Amino acid sequence: MSKKIFSIILVFSVCIKLSSQTQLEIRDAIWANADNEFKVMQIPEKWNKESAVVIALKTSYTADFVTRMVGLSTVRYINEISTFHKRIKLLDAAAIKEYSELSFNSLKMNSNMFGKAKEYRTIGIKVIKPNGTEHIVDLNESVKTESTSSKENKIAVPNLEINDIIDFFITTKEDNYNVSLGQQTDVLAEEYPVMSYKVVVKVPKEYLLDYIALNGAPVFTEERIEKDITYTLVAKDIEKRKKLLWTYPVRTFPVIKYKINTNGKKDDSPHGFHLNETDLGNYLNNISLSYIDVGIIWDYFNKNMKKETSQKKIVNEAIYLLRNPLYQNLYFSNLSKNPLENDNLSNDYFAILAKILTKYKIKYHVLAAPYRKAGTLSEINSFSNLDLYFKIMPSDGDPIFVARMEPFLLPNKVGDDLDGQEALISKGSSKLELTSTEISPNSTSNDNRTESVLKVSFNEEDNSKLNVQRRITARGYNKTFHQYEIVTPYDYYVEYTQPKYEVSDSRLFNKVLKEYQEEKAKYEQRKSQDYNQREEKIKKSIEDDGDMVVSGYKDFKLISPGMWIENPFCEYSDAFVVENICKKAGNNYLLELPKLIEQQTEFDEEEEKNRTQDVYMDYARSYLYIIEFEIPEGYTVEGYEALNKKYDTPFGGFESTVKIEGNKLIISTKKHYDVNYIKASDWPQCKEFMNGAVNFTKQKILLKKK
Repeated sequence: MSKKIFSIILVFSVCIKLSSQTQLEIRDAIWANADNEFKVMQIPEKWNKESAVVIALKTSYTADFVTRMVGLSTVRYINEISTFHKRIKLLDAAAIKEYSELSFNSLKMNSNMFGKAKEYRTIGIKVIKPNGTEHIVDLNESVKTESTSSKENKIAVPNLEINDIIDFFITTKEDNYNVSLGQQTDVLAEEYPVMSYKVVVKVPKEYLLDYIALNGAPVFTEERIEKDITYTLVAKDIEKRKKLLWTYPVRTFPVIKYKINTNGKKDDSPHGFHLNETDLGNYLNNISLSYIDVGIIWDYFNKNMKKETSQKKIVNEAIYLLRNPLYQNLYFSNLSKNPLENDNLSNDYFAILAKILTKYKIKYHVLAAPYRKAGTLSEINSFSNLDLYFKIMPSDGDPIFVARMEPFLLPNKVGDDLDGQEALISKGSSKLELTSTEISPNSTSNDNRTESVLKVSFNEEDNSKLNVQRRITARGYNKTFHQYEIVTPYDYYVEYTQPKYEVSDSRLFNKVLKEYQEEKAKYEQRKSQDYNQREEKIKKSIEDDGDMVVSGYKDFKLISPGMWIENPFCEYSDAFVVENICKKAGNNYLLELPKLIEQQTEFDEEEEKNRTQDVYMDYARSYLYIIEFEIPEGYTVEGYEALNKKYDTPFGGFESTVKIEGNKLIISTKKHYDVNYIKASDWPQCKEFMNGAVNFTKQKILLKKK
C-alpha cells in the first residue's frame, strides 16, 4: 500500500513520552490557529475531475534566541519551531488508497529540570466529512516499524471515502546552539493541484533569509516587527505537474530555494553565486592536507610501481587501488559487505588520491560542479548540490578526469550529472576560478553506446518459437545498467583476486586481508544462488523490455565486466527461446522480429501536446541492433522492404535497414539521442523519430511457404 511520509528528523539526548494532555493542547492549538485556507471545504469546479486537490499547504519555521542556565553559566540557544501542515480533498479511489496510511517518526519530547516541556514533536491527523463532521485519528493505534533507522511509525487512516478531506500536520520544537535549518528546495507544483501554498520563515533581525526563486516562482515578502523579520511566500491556484518525459523538477517547475545565513548577509561569492566561495575554496585548496596515514598505499606502490615512469599508468593504478574493496576496508568505515553497494565513499577518497598525485609530482586541479538536476552554479545555494572531481594532467598523456569513487569507476567517467557543467576550479591559489572550458566535456551518443547482435532461428521442436543467441556490448554511461544487472559480488571479488593486491608488510593489512578473504569465501559459497538469481533477473528484463514470453534461458557468459582500461566495455552473451513473436498463418508465418530491439520510449500525446517545459535527459546515448534471422529452407521473406526507415534531426534519430544476404534476413537499427538537453520548441522534431522507432517495433514480416 502506498503511503506519504511526513517527518522532520531530530535527535534528542533525553526522551520521555509526550503526555496526552500536552499533545492534545499542542494539536488543538495548531488547528485552532491555522490560516483561513485550512478551513476551506470547497474546491474550484475546474478541478472536480482530478484525483485529489490540495486545499492548503504550509511550511513554517520560527527561530528565537533563548538563554538557559547550564550549570552555573548562561548559554544562548536558538529555539526552533517547524511545522508542516497540509489539507487535501480526495476525489477518487486512487487518492483514497494513497492516503489511507501515513508514516512518520515516533513522538518524542525533552523536559527541563522543572518538568516543563521545551522540546517536542507532535502530529495531528483528522478527517473531515462532506457534511463538516470531523474525526480525529487516534495516534495511539500507530504501529512501529523497523524499516528505517529513524524507526518510523505508520498509522492507518480509516473509513476514507470520496470527497473526504484529510487535514494533518507535524510540528517540532527544539533548542540548538546554531540554526539547524539548512538549504531547502521547494518545488511548488505537486502531484495534485494546489489552491494555496505558503512558506513562512521568522528569524531574529541578526539573520538573513537568502533565497532564489526560479521558473516563475513568487518571491518572499519581508516584514520587520521589533527584533524579528518574517519572510512570507504565497502561491495560489497551482496546476498539478504534468507527467512529462525527461524533466528535472527543480529546473522545470516553479521552485524556491532558501536558507538562513546567520552572518546577516549573503554568502561571499566573487562570481555573485548564492554560496560561500571562500569556504569552498579553502576546502578545495586544502584537500590534500588530510592526516590520513597512507603508508600501506606507499608500500603497494613501492612493491609494484617502483620503476614505473608513466604518470598516466600511476593515475590508473591509483584508481584501481582505491576501488579495491580490500583497500577500501583499510581506509573507509561504514562499508557494505557487498562491494557493489559502496558507491559513496567519504571525501577522504579525494584526499588519498591527492596525496598519491602529490607524491608522484603529477599536476592536478580540483573542480566543484553542480549536479545537472540541481541547476547551474547561479541556481544553487548549498554545497550539497555540488560534487567534486579532479582534472589530472599527466606528463605523458591527455588530461584525465577522475570522479567520486564507485564500484566500476574508470578514468574520464565523472558521472552523467556533472558532465559539461560549468564549475569552480582550484589551481592552488586562494581564489577559485569559474570555468566552462577545463571541465569534463559532455559525452556523445557514440561514447555511450550499446550494441546488440542477435542470431535468430526456428526452434527445432516447435516452429512457433524462436531460438535467440545474443551478444551485448555496452560502453560509457550505458554500461552502468548492464554492470549492475550481470556482475555479482563474487564476480567482482574475482576481478581483484590478483597477487599484487594481497601482499604487504603491515600487520593491520594482513588482519584486514584475512577478513576480506573470509568475506570473499562467503560469496563464493553462494555463487550458484547469485548466478540463478542473475539469470532470472535477465530473463524478466528481456520479457519486460520487449513484451515477450521467454523460456529456456541459458549459456550466460560474462565476457568482460568493463572495469579495466584494457577492456573498458561491459560485454556478455546468452541464449533463450522467445515463444510469442512467431505466429502460424496457414502455411506461412508472421514474424514480429522488430520487437527484439526492445520496447521503445512512448509518451502521452495529450500530456506532451504543446509542451512548454524544456527536455532534460541524463546523457546522450545510442542503441545499435543487428538481428540475423536464418530463413528456413522452403520459405521466402516478403514485406521487409517497408521496414527501411530513416528519421534524422539535429538532436537524434532512428534508422532501420533490412536486407537479405544468402539465407539470412538481416535487420539493422540505430537509435541515437545526440544531446542531453532540448528546448521545448524543438521537442516536436524528437517526437517524430521516437514515434518512428515505436512504429517499427509493431511491424510484422511475412515468412511465406514457396
